[in-house]
Amino acid sequence: VRHEPMRIAGRKVDADDVVPVHYPYTNAVVGTVAAGRAEHARQAFEIAAGYRSKLTRYERQQILFRTAEALASRREEISDLITLELGISKTDSLYEVGRA
Repeated sequence: VRHEPMRIAGRKVDADDVVPVHYPYTNAVVGTVAAGRAEHARQAFEIAAGYRSKLTRYERQQILFRTAEALASRREEISDLITLELGISKTDSLYEVGRA
């Protein structure tokens, strides 16, 4: 079972508690995520409020293009994860990856 910590300011942050992610059709646990608390939310909002991008528009554009390429190259893997989490068909999850 895969576990994903939350991310605050680009850093992985775990918590004492976890939230299970269930496959809707069998209720099987397919993963877990960190259960953030109010202190995590406050920390994230404080950091976000003070953030000012140092990247140019062009640099941000390049990041988005690379992200699109990464999504396309891992299309099947991402589609499988979406299907497990949401319980939608493979066709629909592939569509969702394409939309991203």
